[in-house]
Amino acid sequence: MPLRLGIVTDVHFGPDSPTVVGSAAPEALRRCLDDLRGWAPDLLVDLGDRLTDETPEIDLQRLRTIASAFGASGLRREHLRGNHDLLPPAVQEELLGGPVTDRSLDVGGWHLVFLDTHDGSIGGTLSEERLAWLAADLAATSLPTVVFSHPPLDGQPLIGNASFEVAYAAHAHPAGHERARRIMAASGRVRVAVNGHTHWNRVVEEAGVRHLTVQSLVARTADGGATGSYAIVDLDEGSFRFRVFGREPFEHVG
Repeated sequence: MPLRLGIVTDVHFGPDSPTVVGSAAPEALRRCLDDLRGWAPDLLVDLGDRLTDETPEIDLQRLRTIASAFGASGLRREHLRGNHDLLPPAVQEELLGGPVTDRSLDVGGWHLVFLDTHDGSIGGTLSEERLAWLAADLAATSLPTVVFSHPPLDGQPLIGNASFEVAYAAHAHPAGHERARRIMAASGRVRVAVNGHTHWNRVVEEAGVRHLTVQSLVARTADGGATGSYAIVDLDEGSFRFRVFGREPFEHVG
């Protein structure tokens, strides 16, 4: 059955930096969500890093703003934690209206898996317990599957990536990503894996799984503005289309 996913990631509400326009996040998110309503996705997935963390008090105030925008969208949605989402999970879940840690659910004839890699480090970790849970979860479904995570699971070099090629190369992928890929391939169920974190648009195919990376909503463009990036992923039994909108458009069809 066809499935349409809306994806937004790395909202990074917070201070501006050389790589993100954090101050633009609330307005960029509102525009993005207005656009996404027009696409009528079956599910909106927020892949994390809603904030650029500063202090618990500031983070809480900013998360209230971001959560209010998501709530006003009226879209069915799911959220994950990123490495900058440092408030306690219970606080995030109360404001966002749903879980931010590991779980899975079925939507429109597809099985959706949400991996929480957060451990306080930049790249995160896929622990033994989490990997065992992933293997058991995939073994228990007969549906085609999409796996979501904040950092990429593809394990590929990030040549040309402004943030991660050099300064954060060791933090681009979570510890244990190699085993996660083996589990996903062995299941024969996983069609697509979707992530944010590395602030660019990218498609990598490995062992029959397409790994899709979505650009940050507020990545800084050459003229100093925010990209306004969000993605639409259309899946069907024999087709696939990945489109990123905003100031850095991207498309991949398979």
